Amino acid sequence: MASTYSIPRSSTTIRGQPGDVAGFKAGLAEVRAAFPDLRLDVEKLVEEGDTVSGLFWMSGTHLGPFMGAPATGRTFRVRASDVVRMREGRIVEHWGLIDGESLARQLCLAGAA
Repeated sequence: MASTYSIPRSSTTIRGQPGDVAGFKAGLAEVRAAFPDLRLDVEKLVEEGDTVSGLFWMSGTHLGPFMGAPATGRTFRVRASDVVRMREGRIVEHWGLIDGESLARQLCLAGAA
């Protein structure tokens, strides 16, 4: 991760963390604590110039606090995608999408449809 990492305004940060290296790392640490068995199964990776795009399945077991909810012990599997721009082998920009509605529904989080 580059020291000048940024998350564009059009993208969501991980759990509201700042859009910088420290925020990205803190957000990932929170996700890993909530889902210690987190798994990413890559379906497709595409590289063009300094940009890499990925489509994958994300799965895991909710074993720690997440989004203000205590662990449910439930498992989930959702689609996600990421686009990163690289410079000198490091990520300098990141855009990410996850099927948050499906995630909330599978974990039975408050407000899930």
